[in-house]
This record gives sequence, C-alpha cells and structure tokens, in this order.
Amino acid sequence: MKKPGEILRQTRIEQGLSPKEIYGQEISKSSYHRFENDLQSIPYHKLKIILDRLDLTFDEFEFILNGYDNTIKYTFISRFKNLRNTTNQNAMSELITDIETILLTRRSPFLVDLKAILESLLIFQQTQSFEKARQGVVYIWDKLEKKDEWNFTDILLIANIFYIFPTGTIETIYDLLMKAIQRYQHYPWISNYNMSVPLNYCLYLRNNGRIMECLPYLEKTLDIAKKEKSTLNLLDARYRLCEIMYLKGDQKKATQIYKEILSILNFLEETHFSSDIKSDWDELPHYKQKSP
Repeated sequence: MKKPGEILRQTRIEQGLSPKEIYGQEISKSSYHRFENDLQSIPYHKLKIILDRLDLTFDEFEFILNGYDNTIKYTFISRFKNLRNTTNQNAMSELITDIETILLTRRSPFLVDLKAILESLLIFQQTQSFEKARQGVVYIWDKLEKKDEWNFTDILLIANIFYIFPTGTIETIYDLLMKAIQRYQHYPWISNYNMSVPLNYCLYLRNNGRIMECLPYLEKTLDIAKKEKSTLNLLDARYRLCEIMYLKGDQKKATQIYKEILSILNFLEETHFSSDIKSDWDELPHYKQKSP
C-alpha cells in the first residue's frame, strides 16, 4: 500500500510537474522533500493546496492511499445506500452480519451506529412498532441533539430512522435534517436525501392519521425526483399522492394509477417495494384520518 508522500511524488512526476509548480512559495524545499519521502506529515491546509494543484480530490487521494480500494466506511455507506429501500430484510440482515465481522477486529463508532440503525429498521419491518424500533437508536439522537452542526454521516444515519421517534421530536429532527441537507446541497450524495427525508416524514404523518398533510411534501418530492430522474422516489411519491386521491373520493382514478405503479415496480423487479405498497393499499379502505 502506498504512502501519502509517495503518491504525491509519483503523481507530480507523471504529470510532468516540477516541485516548484506544485509546492510554490507556500512550502519550502526542505519541507516538500520530507513530505514526498514520508519523513514528515502534511498539515491539512497544505495538503489541500497540493491536491488542488495535482487536480486530485480528497476522495481520490484516499482511494489511492487505500490501495485503489474504498475505505471500509465508504464501502458500508455505499452498501447501505444501495439497499434502495429498507423493506429488504435479507439484505439488511446480511449487512448487519458483515458489520459484526468487521467490528470483531476494528473499532468504528460509525459502524456501531449503522448496525443499530439496521437492527431498528428490521424490528420495525417485523413488528410495525415505532416504540420497539426506536429503543436501540435513541442514543444516536441523544448524541446528535448536542451537536451544533451535522456532517454527512449524521444525515445518513438519522434520515433513515427519524420517523420512528415520538411527535415533537420528529418535527425537531426533520427541521435540523433539512438545514443540514441544505448545507450539504453540493455534496455528491446528498440529492437523494432531498427526496427520502420528506418521504419518511410523510410515512410518520400517514401512520398518525395525518395523511392529508403530506400533499406539499409529496408534490415537492415529485418535482425533485423528475429533475433527478430518480425512478423509485418518483414512484414512491406518486403512490402516496395516489393514496390521498383515493381518500378524497376519486377511488377509480386512484386505483388505476396504483395498478400502473405496481406494474412498473414488478417490471423493475422491485419485489420488496411493490409488496410494501400493496400492503399499504389493502389497508387504505380502513384508514382513519384524524380530525384537524
């Protein structure tokens, strides 16, 4: 596995650049010599200057440093995001098992939290009980509540479970999440959270007899999903709008749209997703909307 200085030296030479072109006046000759020979660590602010001049991002530098492979944290973030939806219990169980294996030999607070999130989601899928599901993840909110600003992994973790918290707490988390997402709006992986967070908030509203309040969130999510060409989020938002249409009395049109959505999901082989909305649809005639 290559060392940081070795990567900098090799990249500079391969690009045909002199030390002066890369290190300029900011870094002395003796310092860059120590950097490139890994005799001295590189301060963050100086590394940023060097990487910019080498046209390398921090992510790419870390990827090379890790032997042209993703870091363990990045790998598990990718796997978690690639679950696509949290109704796939087999995939979540497999991910939990793999995290447990890593934790036997490595300390990672992030993976401990991710494991707790996955276990909470499994409990919810199996019991449909918010109270039981949140017991193992309350500590995560307790930590985040004390932070002034959330980073991306904070967003990733809490965005997938905030809807299981009690009324009052949910609204607080939702507002903080949307502020954090706004700060990260230019971060590569953030666009999906502009859709998934409002959709999860609508799940909370639906399960608390407040489905009609979902309308503005769903309409905004639908617009974003169209812009981002996010098929599953688009279908999710359309289905939930379909439920509102049904409850408003246009049952014939709503049923037609529901069948079209179900057909598309089956064609895409999104069996877990289609099974989930079919279950929700079957319960819809018995749905009780709370009075305003």
